[in-house]
Amino acid sequence: MIDFFETHFPDGTMSARVRADGLPKGMHYCVTLWSDGKCTARSQAYGNGSVRYYTHRTYEAALAHAYAWAKRKVAESKHI
Repeated sequence: MIDFFETHFPDGTMSARVRADGLPKGMHYCVTLWSDGKCTARSQAYGNGSVRYYTHRTYEAALAHAYAWAKRKVAESKHI
């Protein structure tokens, strides 16, 4: 199961962290919707060398990308 843990901040910023059964420890994906409407994300897989940063047009697009990322990482971890 893949879902999101959302946190809302007083300044209007919001973040969503991916939670997925089977996602290896240390891997994460976090989407941030800033109060000015910009949407960014950060993923980490397999150590600090694999940190990636993303910019998305919409919050929904960012969540869709996060879902696909988590699904792919869970599938990859089963084949390692």
